[in-house]
Amino acid sequence: MRYLEKTAWTTPSSYGGFSPEGDYCIYSHNRDSDILTESNWDYMIQELNAEAFDNGSYSDYEGKNESRPMVYHWSAGHWACGWVEHLMIRKNAPEDIKEKAEKILAKLDSYPVLDEDDFSEREYESAQKTWGYLSLHEKIKLCAESGISIFSARKNYIPEDDSGSIYDYCRG
Repeated sequence: MRYLEKTAWTTPSSYGGFSPEGDYCIYSHNRDSDILTESNWDYMIQELNAEAFDNGSYSDYEGKNESRPMVYHWSAGHWACGWVEHLMIRKNAPEDIKEKAEKILAKLDSYPVLDEDDFSEREYESAQKTWGYLSLHEKIKLCAESGISIFSARKNYIPEDDSGSIYDYCRG
């Protein structure tokens, strides 16, 4: 397990909370995560059939709490970003689960996108949403700079004749 072994949870000395020592923390996201991270998170949750785990009873945890699912996610408060949610695989999970996680981590190591269609769809929706938030003045300026009729600025969606510059601007 080349990738999985690198993700074994170790508790920082400055941390006080649920500590699944030895379980594998294969991915995390937080309130400020970008579109790619959220897309990958959802892909992993679905592919690994992860279940939410209420870590509120972490004081009962002694490293052998069998009530935790084999693949689970739990969250903790964080001073900088509000919260962090971790996707975990128990150290005693069946080999087929570990192998599936290993394949996902290997895929991530060679390319950052786990589901191209989902990621592209999320990017597109985000760009369209950004376009909707722009003022009419900003839209007119973008259309003019892109060589598109400024009347396209009235539309509630990025103009179809955009060569990609408006889309890239709105995508951030």
